[in-house]
Amino acid sequence: PFDDPVRRSTVHLASARNRFVAALVGSLLIPYAARKSRTEQFAAEMLAEGKTVYTLPDPESQLLVDLGAKLLSL
Repeated sequence: PFDDPVRRSTVHLASARNRFVAALVGSLLIPYAARKSRTEQFAAEMLAEGKTVYTLPDPESQLLVDLGAKLLSL
């Protein structure tokens, strides 16, 4: 979704890329998100948009589960 001159990723471009990819899929895997991180915010936004978010069955993933993510069966 970017013009050819883009050579480096920035926080803004990474966010735009993630949203672009998320718009193409019905579900996402987010293995971990630190509290108050951009990843936590992104997961919350995707869940609010009705996307299914999966995470790994690990105590570190509890934050995502609390937001509404589903545990991925291994």
